[in-house]
Amino acid sequence: MSSTQLQQFLARVFQDPELESRLQASAADPESIAAEAGFAISAQDYVNSQAGWQDWQRSSSYDEDI
Repeated sequence: MSSTQLQQFLARVFQDPELESRLQASAADPESIAAEAGFAISAQDYVNSQAGWQDWQRSSSYDEDI
C-alpha cells in the first residue's frame, strides 16, 4: 500500500457520499471497500488516517481553518 493510494482513496470518499456512508457502517471493511473502488489500502492505514483526521479536528489549527 502506498500513501498515494490512501490519499487518492480518501479524496474519492470525500467526493462520494455513498462510499462515505458504506465506510461509516458499523461492520465496514475499509480494505474491501477500497478494493471495490480500485484502491489498495490496508484497514490499519485507513484507521490511522481517521485517527489523524480526528486529532486535526480537535487542534486549534482546525478552528482557525473553518
